[in-house]
Amino acid sequence: MKERLKNFIIIVLILVILLILIYYPSKEKMKDGDKVSVNYIGMLEDNTVFDTNIEIIAKENNIYDSVRNYKPLVFTIGLQNVVPGFEKNIKMMDIGENKIFTLLPEEAYGEIKEELILTDLKREIEFNRTISIPNDIFVKTFGEEPEINKEISLTEIPWTLIVKEINENVVLENNLREEQEVYLPGTSWPAKVIKITENKIIFFQLIKEGDIILMQTQPNLIRGKVTRINESSYDLDMNHPLAGKVLIFNVTLINIEKFD
Repeated sequence: MKERLKNFIIIVLILVILLILIYYPSKEKMKDGDKVSVNYIGMLEDNTVFDTNIEIIAKENNIYDSVRNYKPLVFTIGLQNVVPGFEKNIKMMDIGENKIFTLLPEEAYGEIKEELILTDLKREIEFNRTISIPNDIFVKTFGEEPEINKEISLTEIPWTLIVKEINENVVLENNLREEQEVYLPGTSWPAKVIKITENKIIFFQLIKEGDIILMQTQPNLIRGKVTRINESSYDLDMNHPLAGKVLIFNVTLINIEKFD
């Protein structure tokens, strides 16, 4: 008799829970266009803190950035400013509520994509020793008429150029010397000029494993990390650093500005 009663109570409890889930589902507290403010701590499965907007937490976990302004994260629902799983969980919260939730890779930065791992990239790079541009483009770019042997500069190029010829086109020579070290456009590591021929300048990239490259594309900034290197080549992983990882977030919802 007691066993029957016990089983009956369990069945009733299950039915009650099902009814609650059916008739009182969790409701999103926000809609697209609402602006929210949160404090957050992002962790990996081993509890390593990889990001936070809370200054004291950043200092305690040795990820403090003196340039960063530590203040609440503000984003607009529906604009995809944060990863999908993060926004999904925030939308269920009330102001003042604290919540800890786990995101699988597909809810965060996705799985690691092999096609984003570039292999056997050459450390030697060749540039043309000279470049030729139309005379009118020269004037428009530099704001003056070309003059033989005049040294000019462009913000996009970390060395000067010398005017070598003037006709319909202006021939500019890259002003470099052997053994000179420069940072090539789009890289964050130095490269050494190892050879200058009549037509070419050959650079050797002085890369270290773990070096980061940042490339501005429209509309995003692409980041890559050097994962392997030898005397002649290197591999570059263009996946997001958190791709393939399970992420744990501790979040407190501070405020909601309703979009009306």
